[in-house]
Amino acid sequence: MEMQTADKRSYGMVASNQMSQREIATENGLISGHSYPVVSLFEFEDDGEEVCLVKLRNPWGYNTEWQGEWANNSPRWTLHLR
Repeated sequence: MEMQTADKRSYGMVASNQMSQREIATENGLISGHSYPVVSLFEFEDDGEEVCLVKLRNPWGYNTEWQGEWANNSPRWTLHLR
């Protein structure tokens, strides 16, 4: 089943980062070996490009945040998209 279908049906989903056997903060802000509940999906078009963003909850309480593309401080967040 596609994530979009599961989201529309309000199914619970989890994403994980298994880059290492140990708990290590990665460059992108995720902690390896942790699971993150999927809150919702957002699909839209940005400058002719189809974009699908996955909103995750960080229940671990670490002082890390997503640092990759579309992070909170990303210039891709225009006033229109916020």
